[in-house]
Amino acid sequence: MAVHIVAFTAGLHVAAVGAHFGFKALGACFNHTGYDVRVTFLGIDYSVRSHETHHRKPTTNYAQYVMFWDRIMGSYREYESGWEAKDVSAAAGHAADGPAADRLPAWADPALEARAGHVAERAHAD
Repeated sequence: MAVHIVAFTAGLHVAAVGAHFGFKALGACFNHTGYDVRVTFLGIDYSVRSHETHHRKPTTNYAQYVMFWDRIMGSYREYESGWEAKDVSAAAGHAADGPAADRLPAWADPALEARAGHVAERAHAD
């Protein structure tokens, strides 16, 4: 309902609102695929790695898509390698080849799973 009110009062065309939400949905999908998508347009830098850093360190990179405010407020952190995303950047022009394991997100890391199991075992022992 709020979208309708804002669109009506601002005079936005329904196609503009649809395009906006379409791009937001596309960005959210990219952020959780395990592929490293990077796009720079008019000085705006979008990178899946920036969002992945937030999943690893929840007190950093709060923005969903563009880290502009994180850089200004000091909460931006560079991506630290722990798994390598499959590079499908616009600059590369094509997807890089590599094993499927290179596309695993951080939560699928066997070391993290083993650590979680160890914590669960300790909890049952107490």
